[in-house]
Amino acid sequence: MAAALALFRSQLDRVAIWRGQSLTVVVGIDDETVSMVRAIARTTNPTGTLVVLVDSAEGSLARTVRGLGAKVRAVNLAELEAMS
Repeated sequence: MAAALALFRSQLDRVAIWRGQSLTVVVGIDDETVSMVRAIARTTNPTGTLVVLVDSAEGSLARTVRGLGAKVRAVNLAELEAMS
């Protein structure tokens, strides 16, 4: 059940990112950048979409930024082509 829920959430995030008219993107996340994401989430235009690109969308930091309203997308951060 948890795996299905995680897959569904990932797909919903993907659609929200694709449909977003205005994106604010944060590449990578660690303990220190969560506060930056929190500040961005507070000041982002309500019609905009806050996106965080991460190596793994299942980690505790990904859950934290999702709780702040960010959409999380797992990409291979070592490959620049994966982010286009």
